[in-house]
Amino acid sequence: IQIKYNGEISNYDTNALKAAVLGGLLEEVSEERVNLVNANVVAAQRGLTVVEQKEAICENYASLITVEVTTSTG
Repeated sequence: IQIKYNGEISNYDTNALKAAVLGGLLEEVSEERVNLVNANVVAAQRGLTVVEQKEAICENYASLITVEVTTSTG
């Protein structure tokens, strides 16, 4: 899972956004309840790799968040 933060958002703490992304991805496939508090732990237990990138430059938007998910099948 790759999360890219571009523009103004890159200057802020993005832990809550990361947890929201993980929670959204995991809530439908996990038997346990996934929320903002445990999303990082559940992702780690499932062996998911999360990479965050921050860049201050962003064209066309003040802030842009991009999420890319790659599975074992592509």
